[in-house]
Amino acid sequence: MNRTLYSLFLYLLLPLVVMYLVFRAIKSPDYRRRWSERFGFAKLQPTDVLIHSVSMGETLAAVPLIKQLMAEHPQYIFTVTTTSPTGSAEVIKALGDKVQHCYLPFDFAYAVKRFLRQTQPKYFIIMETELWLQLAAFCQTAGCNNGVSQCSLVAKVSGQIC
Repeated sequence: MNRTLYSLFLYLLLPLVVMYLVFRAIKSPDYRRRWSERFGFAKLQPTDVLIHSVSMGETLAAVPLIKQLMAEHPQYIFTVTTTSPTGSAEVIKALGDKVQHCYLPFDFAYAVKRFLRQTQPKYFIIMETELWLQLAAFCQTAGCNNGVSQCSLVAKVSGQIC
C-alpha cells in the first residue's frame, strides 16, 4: 500500500484511536497513564538498540534475547518499547532500570519521526509479526539496521515461548 494513503488512513482514524484509548482507560486504569508516549511526546535518551516487544507474550520471548545482547554488548544503551500495560509491567519487572522503557508511539508519521529523532537507534528489532510501516520506513531513512524476530511467529504457531 502506498505510504501516503496509509498515512492519510491513519490520520482519518485518529478520532477512533482516541476513543479506543478512552474506552480502554475506563476498563483499565493502566491505560490512563502515559498517553503522551503513545503520540511520540516522551522525553527519551539516545539509544543503541531499540527492541519493540508489544505485549506480555512478546516481552517474555524477548527478555532472554535482551539479556544476552546486554551481556555481549555492555557498552550499548538499550530501549525496550511495548504497546500494552502488561508488556510494560513485564519489562520493568524483568529488566528494571537496566533499559530505557516507553510505549512505542502509534504509527503516525509525526509521532514516529519525533520518537526516532530522540532515540536515534543504531539497531532495531521487532518482536512481533505485525509490522509498523512508518516506523520501518523512517528507521531505514535514518540508517538504522532493523530486523524482525521470527521468535514471536514461532511462539504463536507452536504455543511455546522461544
